[in-house]
Amino acid sequence: MNDENKLVVHPRPFYAWCILILSVLFNAYAYMLQSTPTIDDFTQGSAAHLSGLVYALSGYLYAFTLFQIPMGILIDRFGSRYFPSLGLLLCALGAILLSYSNSNGMIFFSKVIMGCGGAFSFINALKLISNWFQPKRYAFLLGLFIALDTLGIILLKAFYLALKNHIEWRGATLMFGLSGLIFACVFFFVVKDSPGVQFSIHPPAKKEDLWKNIKQIFNNSQVWVIGITVGLLIGPLFSFEMLWSIPFVSKAYNAPFQIAALLN
Repeated sequence: MNDENKLVVHPRPFYAWCILILSVLFNAYAYMLQSTPTIDDFTQGSAAHLSGLVYALSGYLYAFTLFQIPMGILIDRFGSRYFPSLGLLLCALGAILLSYSNSNGMIFFSKVIMGCGGAFSFINALKLISNWFQPKRYAFLLGLFIALDTLGIILLKAFYLALKNHIEWRGATLMFGLSGLIFACVFFFVVKDSPGVQFSIHPPAKKEDLWKNIKQIFNNSQVWVIGITVGLLIGPLFSFEMLWSIPFVSKAYNAPFQIAALLN
């Protein structure tokens, strides 16, 4: 490498870790909103209109699934700051709207908004880890991200349940929505897409045709095998966890709601 092309040390060596922590909180926040409130919060023990309610609450999963590729394209095109911050804002606005929802249509619309915003969270974290850390540390940092994200989800759900015991689920959801507005502002002003050209650890990327790349992905048989396998595993797991697991444990084993949530 020529002297004029040598990279200089980043003036804020811990800045990358701040961005990683914010990415962890974004993903934990989006996932927590996916599974709260539960079906029991809406039905209050009544089975009336249960099927319609299930479809309404599933709106998050529909939007989250359908928008994975479009959100990935937006992140690649515009970076990891603007649209992901908008995604956090959508999560917060969806939570606020959900706290005032009294019909299946409003519940579905609120969950779709949150699902659209949540679709940014994991993909954006992968992009930021790739941009801010050395490639040889990618696997370790991805494992660390998932571990911290799991811990964050547990803590956020515990806090949500504590709030719900005092101000009911609508008040707790509203509080998390308002907190999300603040978090979106923090994310926007702190997160940067990359360290900058003079600090980048990656060579300049060549611009390639988007649809040509997408066609190559769909023509790869391994992608189909991995995608279908993971989808059939994760899809039912997420949907069961979001809708049924806490009420099931609570009713089947006569466990207090807080214990059922912790086991979940």
